[in-house]
Amino acid sequence: MAKKIALFLCLLSMPLLGGSISGEYGITGFNPYSQKSYQGKAIVEENGDVCNVTWHISPASQVFTGTGIRKGDSLSVAFRNLSNDAEVGVYTYQIKDDTLTGKWIYIGRDKKGSETLKLLQ
Repeated sequence: MAKKIALFLCLLSMPLLGGSISGEYGITGFNPYSQKSYQGKAIVEENGDVCNVTWHISPASQVFTGTGIRKGDSLSVAFRNLSNDAEVGVYTYQIKDDTLTGKWIYIGRDKKGSETLKLLQ
């Protein structure tokens, strides 16, 4: 009986697979074009399997917006820089617990950036 209770409590403490990823996230990333790290905040709004994402990148004060599709523990997002129409691309993230880890690339270019979003509590 004690083993069943321990297993039940362990399962309760695990995040639900497919649970909502909506929320505010801290960003850490690396831009291969500037060869610099960056930080910021992101807002993820999930509605079914569709996600709208807004990234606020500092210190450059850039804002990106995008729309994507979630499938299980993966999220792919098409994005654009609101102040530079040439910066359009795609993100792909892996979702694990309260963290999204992934890569991004601008359309027509060959260097990939990396980024991690960590849910702010």
